[in-house]
Amino acid sequence: ASADALAAALTAPRGTNVETYATKFHWDEAKFPTKTPLRSLVSIMQKRCAKIEEGAKTKSAEWHATLQSVAAATRRTGGNLLVRDLDAELVRPDENVVESENLQTLLIVVPLNQAKQWERRYEQLTQFVVPRSSRRVADDGEHALYRVVLFRRVADDFRNAVREQRWAVREYSAKSTGAADRARLEHDKEKQRRQLVRWCKAMFADAYACYVHIKAIRTFVEAVLRYCLPPNFDAILIQPNARQGHKVLDTLDALYSHLASASALGGDDADDASLAPAVAGHARLDFKPYVYTEVTIDFAHAS
Repeated sequence: ASADALAAALTAPRGTNVETYATKFHWDEAKFPTKTPLRSLVSIMQKRCAKIEEGAKTKSAEWHATLQSVAAATRRTGGNLLVRDLDAELVRPDENVVESENLQTLLIVVPLNQAKQWERRYEQLTQFVVPRSSRRVADDGEHALYRVVLFRRVADDFRNAVREQRWAVREYSAKSTGAADRARLEHDKEKQRRQLVRWCKAMFADAYACYVHIKAIRTFVEAVLRYCLPPNFDAILIQPNARQGHKVLDTLDALYSHLASASALGGDDADDASLAPAVAGHARLDFKPYVYTEVTIDFAHAS
């Protein structure tokens, strides 16, 4: 389903699908005037594609930065007790936070398997800890969040003692905007996604146009190099079934095998012997007796 959706989303210029654009290809005179030298045309296409690639890298970096921001916000609002924001909804300050001129509340995250150790030892970690002030505020299946009340003057000593036990001291954030930040980031993410999809569609159409035009130039140049001027040849696009590609190529090889002979390449009979090794060498490199190049029309399943 995702491959079909991708195939439907990838369109060529003027909103046509890539298969129609390739099979009914016409040179775009407006974009690539035929009076322009081939070298200049290729350079124009390369620059367009390089600009698209550079834009894709920038867009990709921006998108990944957005995903990281959303993930960080998700951890702050829905992660475990070591990373999530300790806001009023979780801590319930009316019940669990005691603040006065002399007293202060600290929040400690303890692994569940050390909960009993905490309950036995917290009063002895420093002096001036309010007896029986420990209360479990929440747990996440792996850790428990405790509140403890103590005198302000020993708060730093208590924090140090807690860290020595490899427990975590967390701060209550009365003004936490984690949920609001996450909602805003999710909204921005969706907006950016829609913009990115529109940009990708437009740039793919432009890149695919360059791609097919480059294929046409390659076919023309290789045909001239093989068969010389004036040009007297036809370019034909064949679209075989997926399982018949090799069979079609074998048939074409047999049908046009005479074009691989030395005489067909422009030499006379005396040159046949000297050209034969070269032709054989080309064959070893998957040389075809005709000009051959592939044009991709299925990017959803392309390897």
